[in-house]
Amino acid sequence: MDNPKKLNSEELDKLLEIIERNRWDRLKKRQEENGLVSGSYIGDVQVEADNSSISPDNVKIVLFGTESPFIKSMIEMLRVETVIAFFDDPEKMISFCLDHPVPNLLFDIDPPSDCHLVMDAFASIRMLLPHSRIFVCSSRKGSLEVDYFKMHGANIFDKPILRKQVEKFCKEYCW
Repeated sequence: MDNPKKLNSEELDKLLEIIERNRWDRLKKRQEENGLVSGSYIGDVQVEADNSSISPDNVKIVLFGTESPFIKSMIEMLRVETVIAFFDDPEKMISFCLDHPVPNLLFDIDPPSDCHLVMDAFASIRMLLPHSRIFVCSSRKGSLEVDYFKMHGANIFDKPILRKQVEKFCKEYCW
């Protein structure tokens, strides 16, 4: 199995820009084909055909939570190791995961993330993609929320998460 290409900051920013630029055109076309009213969009992602080096199918980890210093830190550490996607909207995250084979999902349940929203997204992913590996990041060991995720098959990462742990995780699950 070939190692995926590691993205630098500039390539990742370009990918995100392309994804954002093409998302609404594809959604509008899909809704017109399905006869849906324009304006009621569901999250989706597409990358331009001329960008053959990077595609959403290369994503190895989906990171879900509310933007925070922890999330920013995880993005910086993970994108050095592998191809990632970050979502703060559960519908967009679920749509992306259904459209593209993503082997690993990483959820942040600590504030400012809404734990109940994360639980709903987790439950949806668990039902729709039962074979995905799901990891939950939390600093609240032994809380009811952490116990819920453990009971339903998630692996728990205790915060703080160090660069060495990220490297080990990526070597184990992303290659």
